Amino acid sequence: MGHIVLSGIEKSFGATAVLKGIDLEIRAGEFLTLVGPSGCGKSTLLRIVAGLEAQTAGDVSIEGRNVNGVRPSDRDLAMVFQSYALYPHLTVRKNMLTPLRLRDLTAWQRLPLVGRFLPGTAAKLAAMQQTVAEVAEVLKIEPLLARKPGQLSGGQRQRAALGRAMVRRPVAFLMDEPLSNLDAALRVHMRTELTELHRRLGATFIYVTHDQAEALTMSSRVAVMMDGELLQLDTPSRVYAAPADLRVAAFVGSPRINLLSGSLDAAGRVSLLGRTLRRAASAPPQAVTVGLRPEHLAVVSQGAIVSQGAVVPEGEAGETFAGTVRHLSYLGSDVFLHAALADGREELVVRCDPEATESLSPGDAVAIAQARGAALVFGADGARIPLGEAADAALEVA
Repeated sequence: MGHIVLSGIEKSFGATAVLKGIDLEIRAGEFLTLVGPSGCGKSTLLRIVAGLEAQTAGDVSIEGRNVNGVRPSDRDLAMVFQSYALYPHLTVRKNMLTPLRLRDLTAWQRLPLVGRFLPGTAAKLAAMQQTVAEVAEVLKIEPLLARKPGQLSGGQRQRAALGRAMVRRPVAFLMDEPLSNLDAALRVHMRTELTELHRRLGATFIYVTHDQAEALTMSSRVAVMMDGELLQLDTPSRVYAAPADLRVAAFVGSPRINLLSGSLDAAGRVSLLGRTLRRAASAPPQAVTVGLRPEHLAVVSQGAIVSQGAVVPEGEAGETFAGTVRHLSYLGSDVFLHAALADGREELVVRCDPEATESLSPGDAVAIAQARGAALVFGADGARIPLGEAADAALEVA
């Protein structure tokens, strides 16, 4: 359950195009995250799926049924908002009961005084109470059922909002930045909670966020959006390791990928900073951008690697770049070294071990080694250019 297909979705507000022909298939039972900077159209796309916004063009299909023009209440979707949208005057229990009462009770059965005495009402209410109890047990919020939202912490409100969505057992859950109001530590904890909840329920989750860490840690697949376009749809590991577009590479990763100016000649050789990459490209001559992740670089001292990233083992580095330490960012288990290169126009960020940088200070000269095969090359149009085997065995750089 929960198969959703978006075909050619466009949305304009006056002359402003917010969504530009989005084609997206959300598989049943997957955790798909829409990620991108503010204003890219991800929340608008989610609201179109929910039926809260009408698309300018295109089709929305849920479980094989075209739902264009179908009311939100009839799409069998549950939405969790950034503000949680809990009724402040109702207890958590009554907040969770409300969508069930609206769905399962008739207008007469919902009347305050006489409704409970109508035929069938008692049985329905008992079933609803049982559903709320089961969901509260899954979310571990049984002690909170008698409290009102004003008596809850941010994390507890988030669980209550999830509970109100879960009791309906919808086709899919739509979540619009539900963790953005939490503090950093609780946000990290709730990522794990949501991931485990998804595994237990086996339901379809569509999650919107601008936080790339949430997208990479929680998702089955990630859809990266910018300027109303879908740039890449893939697994978190592929989006990070093999970005399809320069904008994806620059957005995904913290600290951001190092981007250096280079050139591609007619023989497929990529050159940067006076050096040539060992792997060749099959593309016409053009100016290119070469991307190097901070963990694919290492600081070298007297020919030996003294601070290494995850994939720069000793003896596997390419030629080194000369640079000067500009800044050291200490983050506990890692130190990010910012170095200005000798040409003075480029800067590299290197992920280092704290012990290896104790003797370094701003202004010190360093050499930076690049892991072989780690470079990502992007053409003048921003698309990634695949690299193959060496164009010439005599080429000396990774």
